[in-house]
Amino acid sequence: MVHIRNVTRLDAKQHLQSRGFAPHKADEIVESFDWSQPVYLSRLDEDDQVVQYLRQPWGGTLEGKAFDSSRNLGGFFGLPGATRDKLAIASGPSGRDLKTFVVERSITVLEGTAGPFDPNRAPPAALLPRGRQAKASSIRGKGGATQLVLSQTDKFALRPL
Repeated sequence: MVHIRNVTRLDAKQHLQSRGFAPHKADEIVESFDWSQPVYLSRLDEDDQVVQYLRQPWGGTLEGKAFDSSRNLGGFFGLPGATRDKLAIASGPSGRDLKTFVVERSITVLEGTAGPFDPNRAPPAALLPRGRQAKASSIRGKGGATQLVLSQTDKFALRPL
């Protein structure tokens, strides 16, 4: 991963909007970062790896099931080694599976430190898998790990390992 440049809140919002996020969704995403730390536009290159804690389907796991990146992926990712707590997410009632992805083509992402748990903040609806509703209970944890935000289109540059 290569840092392209530091960004301000306004830069981050403009980047997200240029990648298809509505203004109010971009605002929600921007507020998920710890702005006491640097936030960057960064480039993920071919063969870089990222992780996501995917919510398990009710009554089972994702293991052995066909993976559909357009339906299963949210927009928040971490770097290998990141924990749920450090990404400020909870497993929820059905749990989560850690999935690693390899980048197949270079993409530009928003990168920064996950903000700490805020009991009044729900996950940005724009980053939830289709059909999911935002609930404040989904965000729990200390934050502090590197989080990456990918647009719906950029997620297609990832291949599950």
